[in-house]
Amino acid sequence: MSSDPLRGRVPVIGGERTPLARAVGGIASFTVPPVAWLGSLGLSYVIEDFTCAAVASAAAPVPDAALQVLLLVLNAVLLIVCLAAGALGVVLARRDDEERNTIAFLGWTGVASAALFGFGIVLIGIHPLLLGICS
Repeated sequence: MSSDPLRGRVPVIGGERTPLARAVGGIASFTVPPVAWLGSLGLSYVIEDFTCAAVASAAAPVPDAALQVLLLVLNAVLLIVCLAAGALGVVLARRDDEERNTIAFLGWTGVASAALFGFGIVLIGIHPLLLGICS
């Protein structure tokens, strides 16, 4: 037994990632894009629905510009999160060697997931611009 109590528990040793940290990164690169897409879909719907219901009950004009800016910023931030997860997948897949091919698979799957769900976030983000709000 080693006298070092932290041996095997620290994910970064000497600037190198251990297999556990790479596995967590691979799983994160695969799961973060769908979560970002779901957040974009849910938050956009909740914000629009709440605003339209409040405007209709108060018989007030719709704050189109402010709501469009809010939705665009929200979706832009979630798109950046999604693309960052895809970039993490590229880094993990390219740094991987032949001994850890599962991590490379998770990395490339994370890239595909980021591309697919990033496109979905873009479509959700342009919806208010094309169809208007509370229409």
